[in-house]
Amino acid sequence: MKKWSLLLVVAILAFVACEDDAELKNVLKYDGENFSAPQLPAGQHTFAVRFGEDELKDFIGKTLEEVTFYAGIQPENCVVKVFGQGTANEPGVELYSANVTNAIILQDWTTHKLAGGGIEITGDDIWIAVDVIHAQSQQSIGCDAGPNQQDGDWLFRSDDPQWKSFSAGTPENVNWNIRGVVAD
Repeated sequence: MKKWSLLLVVAILAFVACEDDAELKNVLKYDGENFSAPQLPAGQHTFAVRFGEDELKDFIGKTLEEVTFYAGIQPENCVVKVFGQGTANEPGVELYSANVTNAIILQDWTTHKLAGGGIEITGDDIWIAVDVIHAQSQQSIGCDAGPNQQDGDWLFRSDDPQWKSFSAGTPENVNWNIRGVVAD
């Protein structure tokens, strides 16, 4: 009887582990677990991660269906955005936008399901972004402890209106806690 119980427990653990691995295979991300968040001044800030051809090749024909991000302190306004292919340093046309200010879960992960069935992945670049407005200096969107991955820390600020890698303008070496979930 003990052998059967042990075998059952091992089988359940193996199934759960495989299920978690399958879920991870459908996530577009550069980051690790949340570590902190940058202190940014009052104003509008767009945090973004860019996924190019290499990161998307296994997902062509599938659909980006959710955006997940880690939120620290409540911003005045928060909008999830997805942009199409632009250049290596700037996103293209806005493909999706939704205000999620009232849906944010503070000090945790917030998941937003894209309306309209999501966005088909064609192999062209996808920029996944979270746009926030701060009334004062604060930490709103989380980051990992690094090291920085190329395209894991894009930032556009109203007081410096150009897309830059966060690590290019600061001594910080992080990736934003912003992820895309792809449907099977």
